[in-house]
Amino acid sequence: MDVREKPEKSMDVRQKQKKSMDVREKPEKSMDVREKPEKSMDVREKSKKSMDVKQKQKKSMDVREKSKKSMDVREKPEKSMDVRQKQKKSMDVREKPEKSMDVREKPEKSMDVKQKQKKSMDVREKQEKSMDVREKSKKSMDVREK
Repeated sequence: MDVREKPEKSMDVRQKQKKSMDVREKPEKSMDVREKPEKSMDVREKSKKSMDVKQKQKKSMDVREKSKKSMDVREKPEKSMDVRQKQKKSMDVREKPEKSMDVREKPEKSMDVKQKQKKSMDVREKQEKSMDVREKSKKSMDVREK
């Protein structure tokens, strides 16, 4: 009797069952949730695009740095001038053989060195001779004393 008196409760159960059936009958909605390849592709494409953008930014930064470096080179003419001046100086040295010849061939200087060496040898010989003379004189003194 109680069941018959409360038909609204049994109706609730039936409605719940019907709702669950409704969910089962609507595959397009559940399919939407499960597979949205276009949306996931969008996400992938967006991430790829962002990667591409990052790479492009990096490339543009690289290009900017390179252009800045080249600008730095252009802005430093004094350094290149220094190199040119050095080259010119080296050319000057090549053009002045008499100076370089002077450095290479100074026989008078080398003769001076040789003469000095010879003098020092002479001095040594004289010292030795004087020592010999001293010894001889000493010997002669010894002989006289005897």
